[in-house]
Amino acid sequence: MKNAFGNNLSGRPNVYRAAAWVRVLAGITLIGSLVVLGLVWLSGDTTLLSFLAIVAVVVMCGAGAVLRRRLSVWPDRFEFQGLFRRFSGRRDELLGYRTTSSRYGSYLHFHLKDGRRFTLPDYRSQAGLSTWLADVTDLDARDKAEYEAGLIANDAFGSDPAQRKRAIALQRQLLTGINIAGCACGAWLAFYPHPLLYARLACAAVFVAVLVMAALSNGRWALMWDIKNPKLKLAPAFLVPALALGFSFFVNDDVLDKMAAATPGLAMAAVVMGLVILIDRKIAFPAVLWTAAIVGAGAWGGVLLYNEAQDTTPPTVYRTVVVDKRINEGRRSTSYYVDVAAWGPADMPASLKVDYAVYERATTGQALCLRLHKGALGYRWIDYDCAAGPAAG
Repeated sequence: MKNAFGNNLSGRPNVYRAAAWVRVLAGITLIGSLVVLGLVWLSGDTTLLSFLAIVAVVVMCGAGAVLRRRLSVWPDRFEFQGLFRRFSGRRDELLGYRTTSSRYGSYLHFHLKDGRRFTLPDYRSQAGLSTWLADVTDLDARDKAEYEAGLIANDAFGSDPAQRKRAIALQRQLLTGINIAGCACGAWLAFYPHPLLYARLACAAVFVAVLVMAALSNGRWALMWDIKNPKLKLAPAFLVPALALGFSFFVNDDVLDKMAAATPGLAMAAVVMGLVILIDRKIAFPAVLWTAAIVGAGAWGGVLLYNEAQDTTPPTVYRTVVVDKRINEGRRSTSYYVDVAAWGPADMPASLKVDYAVYERATTGQALCLRLHKGALGYRWIDYDCAAGPAAG
């Protein structure tokens, strides 16, 4: 017997697909989507129909993928059936596979030597698939083994393999502590930024310190996450504070002219990325792209931080009153706002994002003291409190 691809598929294959209860649930979901779509169609509500039609198509595609997707394997070949595609090949045509995990489970990503790829859930817990994959290259394990071998061969860690192994083990512990500290600073600024200025300064200090340490490591430490680069990684301590710093200025409204700092931020990011490339030397293009994006955010935040921290000009003080206050609750965070009466120049915001302490003290009709700063680099920024203050003359 031959299939549409001309392969001889005689013999019973082992078939791997989603568990029976998952397929039943997908079938119920598919039928339910069709029923709901039909009821809405009969109701004649075109607005609701348009919305539910999009939702139903997405849900039905997901349910259909669960029902149709399967992997059939014979001792020397395989056949993959997806939602919209189907192909088969010999086992020796497989280059290897990678494993990824998400909140919805683990997945196997198969790579063929001709460039084709397909993905399916990790069915290795089902009988026989782990045995069938025993001779197929685990690309993740291969890359890790090559990385460890590259570390041992790196002359920067010592003159002989035994000395290099000791140096690598010791420096790995050191870098683990540095990476934890960098991630902790980023978490402080992202989730509990109080006091805000100190949290921002801590992230900026870690970012700069890690850059300097990598530059002085003599080829032992790398700043980008490239597993093919045989160096110990400082990427978490370098990138997490940078991302947190840029994110902090993006979500807060204390800097009024923050988008005007994009040009100097990009210039600084270009300089930093030049240093990173010189430090890492061996880099992969995808790693450069996403590292440059994060460094760009951090450099932009660094420009705005310098603008605030080095501002020595006395601010102009305004006094306004609280008109209303409100909470914006997201899935992962809560933001606090107060609406105020007109104040200062015509382009001043009427709604201010404040911290929880100010939000708690603010009541309708209460005086709010606003201080407008010029900024060391000319980017205006404001701070505030609920104490009474003199009006601007």
